Amino acid sequence: MNSVVARMPDEKEGLANQPMEALLQAVLDALEAFVAADSWVEARRVLEAHSRELLTDVADDVLVTMMARYDDAEVVRMLAQHRQVLMRCRVVGIDVAFAELSAVDIPCPEGVDPALWQRALHIDTPAAMMDFLAEHPELISPIYRRMSYVLGEAHIALLDGLLAFLEAGTWSAARDIVKGVPALLSLEADLWLMQYSTSLRRAGNHRAVTVVEMRRWLLARCRMVGVAAAFGEHLALWDGIQVGAPAIPAPHWVTQNVAQAL
Repeated sequence: MNSVVARMPDEKEGLANQPMEALLQAVLDALEAFVAADSWVEARRVLEAHSRELLTDVADDVLVTMMARYDDAEVVRMLAQHRQVLMRCRVVGIDVAFAELSAVDIPCPEGVDPALWQRALHIDTPAAMMDFLAEHPELISPIYRRMSYVLGEAHIALLDGLLAFLEAGTWSAARDIVKGVPALLSLEADLWLMQYSTSLRRAGNHRAVTVVEMRRWLLARCRMVGVAAAFGEHLALWDGIQVGAPAIPAPHWVTQNVAQAL
């Protein structure tokens, strides 16, 4: 980032009383927080707290310079998107720009209720989105593009981990997933699985409920005795579950390589 500072033009945009080095550092710090925000909701908070740094030509020049220096197309796309948001804020104001962002027009996928789809598009907080997905798990895959705007990396990683854990076809695979995604042992993960199980029960998918509740119980056991000890116990003694019992299909919205361990 310091190399970017050395190439910036001599411009102060309303901060003329600050030395140039301090000005640029303030812009860089604000941009780092803005780009690294876990969601657009958090990004807006950063912007509102640092509008004097971010809504300037200096900040725009920094983003242009950074985009020119990266070869990673995804990083460049992300920087360009954040630059566009800042440019819109300067033209139409923060409220209008973020209203436009939250109402981004993603076509409704085939087979999805349009009213439900529009409801999903207007959710703007991670907690609300997680609750919505637990209530409507069939929409997880269709709205994945939208989730990246709202949930942030931590929530997306948790959701990916939960889906992988529910799909795991062997106990060793399930164990490796739990080890690789520590957030699965969090209260948030347990609450999400509880909501998900409730929605499946309401839908009458009792076989899928069995999968979810068994996996939820297994995570609770991991929290109690540790991952190694939980998976090291004799599964045949756990609530009457027998190793090698007939497979119980996972919910229809995950892949078909299902819960062979049950």
